[in-house]
This record gives sequence, C-alpha cells and structure tokens, in this order.
Amino acid sequence: MAIGQPPLASALPAGKEMATWTQPWGNWFTAVWSQLVYLLNAPVKTITENSTAVLTDSVILINGNVTLTLPTAAKAKNKRITAKAINAGVGTRTVSGNGSNIDGAATWTTTVQYASVDFVSNGVQWWTI
Repeated sequence: MAIGQPPLASALPAGKEMATWTQPWGNWFTAVWSQLVYLLNAPVKTITENSTAVLTDSVILINGNVTLTLPTAAKAKNKRITAKAINAGVGTRTVSGNGSNIDGAATWTTTVQYASVDFVSNGVQWWTI
C-alpha cells in the first residue's frame, strides 16, 4: 500500500467488518481496494503562499504567484500529485522538484491561466503527465 493511503477499514461504513482473506490474492485485493478508495476520496489542498507538498497530498490548487515544492522523488516513488492554477489573470506558478528534476529541469513553470498538470515520481525524478 502506498504512503498516505488510508487502511481499508477506515473506508468501511460504521459497524461493518472487514473481510479476512486467507487466499494468496487477499493481500493484493486489499491493497487495490484501499488504493481505489483513496483515489476516489483524494484530498484537495489550496495554497496561497509558497508551500511544500507532503506525501499525503493528491490534488493541490495553486491560488496566486507562488512556488509549490514537491517531496523528493526518492521519497515519493510511484506517487502522483496533481497541481492546478486556479487564480484568474497573469502570473507565474512554479513547481520545484526539491532537489529532484522535473522532466530534466529543476523546476516546472507556467504562466497559463488555469493550467493543470500531473507530476509522477519514478523514485529518481518527477515527470509531468
């Protein structure tokens, strides 16, 4: 299970019990189900000043001319963070790789109003999708 994802039990309605899997595929099923529940309930955070993303962040809305610093790629292997500029008008939104490259560069910058991009870590660097 990836860092930041809640355990399966936390996604169950109150009073319900989690199934116990004895088959070899039980761990796989539990991990996949937990990831699905996490993605469907992805936390959304809005930043209005320079901020650093944490491993539990999933969607970050950038409001203003600020810099978002991603976790290091090594710590965030297989992690996906979506960033979207939500402020109207001209401005510069910068995303820093925190010492890890983003598509081969130290930062990713946009001046496009309402731009959106997914950042994915392979454990070595961040890639834009």
